[in-house]
Amino acid sequence: MECPRCGNHAKAPQASCRHCDFHAAQLTEELGSSLVRMEALNDNANCLRLRDRHFLIDELESLQQEFPQVFFCVFLGILPPQPTLPETSFWLLNHAAFPTQDGPRLNEYAALLMIDPVAKCAGLNLGYALETLIPQKELSRILAAMRTPLWHGEFANAIDQALQLLARALRKAGKRVPKKQEFRPPDTEKGFLNATGLQTLRPATPPRTLSTLSKDITSMSPPADVDDRDYHFPPPTAR
Repeated sequence: MECPRCGNHAKAPQASCRHCDFHAAQLTEELGSSLVRMEALNDNANCLRLRDRHFLIDELESLQQEFPQVFFCVFLGILPPQPTLPETSFWLLNHAAFPTQDGPRLNEYAALLMIDPVAKCAGLNLGYALETLIPQKELSRILAAMRTPLWHGEFANAIDQALQLLARALRKAGKRVPKKQEFRPPDTEKGFLNATGLQTLRPATPPRTLSTLSKDITSMSPPADVDDRDYHFPPPTAR
């Protein structure tokens, strides 16, 4: 990882940076130690139009389905001069709770894109499980691609470019595996009989033909044009 203060390489967030003596505890003293809730899209500066918000939320949800282990988070907010944006982004990544279907999740598989619309600068931080998969040079390329639209105030375009480039890097690093197909158990006797094609000795409905059963089975299958694979990443190593 890079030191959020001087940008030089640091081995671990717990260790002091040997170049500038930065320590994560310094940010905790300034910004606190409480966990904060983060949604996928946080526009605290009200920079995005409604249609742009809907577009980006759909894009984030699509990426979440493609990379189920990763939580993508975008934050737009006017930040104070101190701490700097890289330092604030570093603190937020380590103190954010990301809501999922299984409850709040911490940051090991998080990707946080932070934008200050007034200063027109951005930072991109990854959880430690993703740091070893995507090199810092790739993150620098993503931020460089955002520079022009960000400078012109095209925040939705800048975010879209960053998400697309980040997804491309994750596809290179991840392993594609088939999705698990889950079927709900029938909740009634009628539902069970309809799903299996079995009939009682005294059927309440006319017998089902082979063509009808074939249609029912086809309807239970995933659509042919839907990709049934997603990307997975190895678990984080012990720090």
